[in-house]
Amino acid sequence: MLSIIVPVYNAEEYVEKCIESILSQVYKDIQLILVDDGSTDSSGEICDRLALTDDRVRVFHTTNQGAICSRLFGIEHAEGEYISFVDADDWIDENMYSDLMHKLGDTGADFITSGMIFESRTQDVVVDGLAEGMYFQSKDRKYVKEALWDFNSGKCGITPPLWNKVFRKEYILEAFLSVDKRISLGDDRAIIYTALLSAKRFIVTHSAYYHYRIHDDSLCHDVSKAGFEQIELMWKYMRDFYISHGVYDSVRDSFERNLKELLEVAEKNAFGLTDVNYVFPFGKIPQGSRLVIYGLGVVGKSFCRYLFLTKYANIVAIADKSLAGLEFNGVPVIDISEILSNEFDYILIANLRENIAAEIRNNLMRLGIKEDVIKWCKPLIV
Repeated sequence: MLSIIVPVYNAEEYVEKCIESILSQVYKDIQLILVDDGSTDSSGEICDRLALTDDRVRVFHTTNQGAICSRLFGIEHAEGEYISFVDADDWIDENMYSDLMHKLGDTGADFITSGMIFESRTQDVVVDGLAEGMYFQSKDRKYVKEALWDFNSGKCGITPPLWNKVFRKEYILEAFLSVDKRISLGDDRAIIYTALLSAKRFIVTHSAYYHYRIHDDSLCHDVSKAGFEQIELMWKYMRDFYISHGVYDSVRDSFERNLKELLEVAEKNAFGLTDVNYVFPFGKIPQGSRLVIYGLGVVGKSFCRYLFLTKYANIVAIADKSLAGLEFNGVPVIDISEILSNEFDYILIANLRENIAAEIRNNLMRLGIKEDVIKWCKPLIV
């Protein structure tokens, strides 16, 4: 049996599509574990409702504890010999697990990794740097080094996400039990690249089945000093792990190059270093207004930069549930449920897509926010 674990936190806009894509798998011998991680929206109710339609689904409601703890909770309650993960706002092709479980077969591999489709304005397929095939671990841990960074392909030999893979349960449980639970950014990397030390064999396929939803084209979900402190925490954990296992010197070059890639993406997104900028819709917002910016992707950051420079309006808060608790240039980033606790004149939806903006508008109105204070227009590139 394959147990599929989905941590769910305030994902009411997307979780039903996610669940349906899992229950529609050609491969039927599955258990779906939904861990409602203290959601404050209707995500938990949606999970409960869909669980009534299929006895392969189990729902757990927990206090908010973060992705690592939610996934570990799921593993500990899993009945399957194999484990996979899906994020609540993503979805998968119906043949994903039939193909991956077939490739695993009786090979005895600890895991199989596959390609993924990044869903934004375009569909971009991302695959592992290592070539397709079966890999056997050597005494010198050659493939730990190449998984961290494959200098031939110029990218990670094994992609860091957990969710485009299937793992043997005992293998991945060990990694989750040992990882520093304080890590909230880069936790996938900390688990994948340390677990590789104990992998006897693994399989790489470049077939892509997993659809990763990029919200408003944001590639990095952190924007503050706290985010870079999280990256430092992850780096120290991995470094100390490699040192304690006597392999740090042999993997150091690849480890540092892997970290450099993460820092480059984080820095670019944190400081809005992008070739695309979107002009603030001055005609929609009266000068001097108190403003909540909804969304901190490329569009949201562009709007914020204009307001920081021009002082045209006062940003009282930025609403982005994936970044809640952080700050952007001194402005607090809050969960959507906290919007009404702020005094504001308008909410400006910073999103490229009209259909997504309409969904956001409806969600805000369900919170009791009046429609006439919710603003959106098609962002224009400078």
